[in-house]
Amino acid sequence: MKNLRIILFLVFISAFVNAQNFEFTSNKKYEEMSFTSVGNLIFIPVIVNGVPLNFVLDSGVNKSVVLNLSGKDSLKFDHQEEIYLKGLGKKEPFIAIHSKHNEMHIGNLLDLDHEIFIVLDEEINFSKRLGVTVHGIIGFDLLKDFVVQINYDKKKLRFYPYENYKKKKLGKRETEIPLVFKNSKPYVNLRVELNNEFRDIDVLLDTGNSDAIWLFKNDSLSVPERNFEDFLGKGLSGEIHGKRSKVNSLLLNDFELKEVKCAFPDEEYFSFAKKYEERDGSIGGEVLSRFQVTFNYRDMWLRLKKSNKFRKDFYYNMSGIRLGHNGVKIIEEKKGDRSNQFIEKGSKGFTVFFQEQLKYRLADALEIVELRAGSPAAEAGLRVGDVILFVNRTLIEGQSMEQVHQLMNTIAGRKIRVVVDRRGEVLKFKFVLQKVL
Repeated sequence: MKNLRIILFLVFISAFVNAQNFEFTSNKKYEEMSFTSVGNLIFIPVIVNGVPLNFVLDSGVNKSVVLNLSGKDSLKFDHQEEIYLKGLGKKEPFIAIHSKHNEMHIGNLLDLDHEIFIVLDEEINFSKRLGVTVHGIIGFDLLKDFVVQINYDKKKLRFYPYENYKKKKLGKRETEIPLVFKNSKPYVNLRVELNNEFRDIDVLLDTGNSDAIWLFKNDSLSVPERNFEDFLGKGLSGEIHGKRSKVNSLLLNDFELKEVKCAFPDEEYFSFAKKYEERDGSIGGEVLSRFQVTFNYRDMWLRLKKSNKFRKDFYYNMSGIRLGHNGVKIIEEKKGDRSNQFIEKGSKGFTVFFQEQLKYRLADALEIVELRAGSPAAEAGLRVGDVILFVNRTLIEGQSMEQVHQLMNTIAGRKIRVVVDRRGEVLKFKFVLQKVL
């Protein structure tokens, strides 16, 4: 019987920390690469053991995770042991593979001894919700080796070797915040005005959270009276629900953001994490994307430089519709990606093989996967499972999921006309966008 261990996805124990490092394969002063941004998340191309994949850059994780494996060829891992992982959500721990000695390329950055946790459960798949293929997640293992600069406006990342980075004097639009590390994850101390009272909060700096702020309810952090129930997101262990509201203000040193969106997940979805991590919540991409962000893990500081988005209002989904990719009514393009996989175990490891299948252009079929109760779209008669065909006479074929979301969430008071396919029947609906909170 194999020795199976349970590891919390959010709290990998320190015994796993090793000497793996990324290094430059060129003589450049820094490595710059473009990234794809969807819903304030950062997607970067990586190559694992010779196979190109698409990863989320997530400062909230301290080990690399591979899931939703996809590629034209097999992807081989050195098989070390089977473990159990547990993430945010209510589902029980699930089996994963802990693999060492993997080769990972990210642009001109190379790690020849990368540690990876491989999730083989095909139900753990974020691609449908995000509209982008997600093969994995990387955080501390990459961010610790460089000074990392994120330019959300230009969608550019820069990685500086510590010896090449020249720290400049703070400008008027900049501030610097100390970083504190717990379990190899970065935390910052901020100040929030909640229910008309100011409180200090210790929050995880989480580029893998697309929301503005998440706060965990306790005696000093209560949900404001004006709130609504909502689906908050999906973790490795299932869906997460809770309440959404706004805080009066968020202070990042002298920088103040007003009426900031804030989610309060129900305790049942994160109670296990509270046993291992003392924190008040997390700060995510909807706040961070209003700045040019620079991390320095070695010297333990974070720099924020205001962008033109700094004063942009925070607003909630005004239609009440959350879209996802429909895996049925989509258009065939070419062969290559897999829908099924099988595993061949050998004496030194295992290989994941992919059954060749048809690749589909996902943007052509967007369905309603969540519909907020009492929202304009729900009151108009739309339902979960409806496939969107037109929005205000705009054919959505060829539009990204983010573009369609924007069409339906522009200005409060705007009339929206939607044509949908409901199990083969074409139906028309109209509603008016309403500001939430």
